[in-house]
Amino acid sequence: MQRASPAGFPFLTQTHAEDRAQYRKALNRFFHAVTWLGLIFAALLTWAAPRLVSLVYGARFAGAAAPLALYAWTAVLIGQGIVRSQWLLLENLQWHGLWFAISGAVTNIALNAVLIPRYGTSGAALACLASLAVSLYITPIFFPRTRAVWRAGLGAFFLRPPPAGL
Repeated sequence: MQRASPAGFPFLTQTHAEDRAQYRKALNRFFHAVTWLGLIFAALLTWAAPRLVSLVYGARFAGAAAPLALYAWTAVLIGQGIVRSQWLLLENLQWHGLWFAISGAVTNIALNAVLIPRYGTSGAALACLASLAVSLYITPIFFPRTRAVWRAGLGAFFLRPPPAGL
């Protein structure tokens, strides 16, 4: 049965129950969409950050442009994290989310302790970005059942088809 307008989580939930092949394709499209929308947003905000900060806050706050540009890149990882969370729920693997969150939190605290004294707010932004990356791209490797979603997330950057086992 062909659906006219698949929209995010409700569509994934329905196809998960009805058609696993369609579900894998829909999940892959969802990963690609959030990844590439996030990349476009991050690139535009990185480019615009100095101008925006200057326009809104004035030249006195020009130093805020670098952390803003770094935080912009979290949009890509947050989007992928949302898709992964939905996958974990549909696959009844929610408890893995706890380990992903713990790894991200520990990484963030450790990196903040090292980077903030040296780089200030840019260090905090970099620690945030790195902790999200650890949660998304390092921790899932340690759990065999989450490796498929890890491959799907990485594959979205290269517009790859969905991995087997997703």
